[in-house]
Amino acid sequence: EVAAQDAQTQHVAPARERPQGHAHGAPDALPGTHAAGPRLVADDLADDLLFSPGVLDSLPTLGADAVHILQPGGLGFDDVEDLLTELRHELRSFADPEQARFLSGYFKTGPQQYAAGDRFLGIRVPAIRKLARTCHGLSLEDLDCLLKSRWHEERLLALVILVARHRKSSPEDQRTLCRFYLSRTSSINNWDLVDISAGQIVGGTLDPNQIGELERLAHSTCLWERRIAIISTSFWIKQAIVSPTLHIAGL
Repeated sequence: EVAAQDAQTQHVAPARERPQGHAHGAPDALPGTHAAGPRLVADDLADDLLFSPGVLDSLPTLGADAVHILQPGGLGFDDVEDLLTELRHELRSFADPEQARFLSGYFKTGPQQYAAGDRFLGIRVPAIRKLARTCHGLSLEDLDCLLKSRWHEERLLALVILVARHRKSSPEDQRTLCRFYLSRTSSINNWDLVDISAGQIVGGTLDPNQIGELERLAHSTCLWERRIAIISTSFWIKQAIVSPTLHIAGL
């Protein structure tokens, strides 16, 4: 994360509009969430469910089915397309196209490189952390949408939120978040995404004496799953427990 922040500049440029995506259905129900009703959300809008304090203050009173995104376990959220568009514009206000081009090279997104095809908006990590502090009400469904985003920074935002939520959760809820995380490793597909999240979410959940899941990841053909396996053990290193790290490193 430090390296990623050092690679980014202080400049913030105005956002540019991007085309609407095509409509899609809601993801499967996730642990800890209620089944939602129909969700009128396009792919790009679903990637941008980010809320700031007071954003609803100037809007008319919304129906009871318009609070799903704001309150975990709420109902369907199918009547606020204009609101989601405004939120997308707010997120894009942090984007810097010049920085996006630099980060695309820094994170090796070219053909046959380790992050081939990854796309960047050029948003600095401090701005992402600031946004994350306004997103306490996002459900796992909403975080799932962010993790499925084509944009690197939006996946990073979801992981920052998950880490903060994991730290404050009960052991039972931590296990739910860990299962959610491990079921979506295909979206955790660059070194900064792994390094900012695996130690707390996986290492902070598993018993260091029962690391069968890490052994499975360590034998994966996916570079990032193998990285998750070893970075997860960093949580225990801070507690002077080093045997899991040595074991995973030797596989």
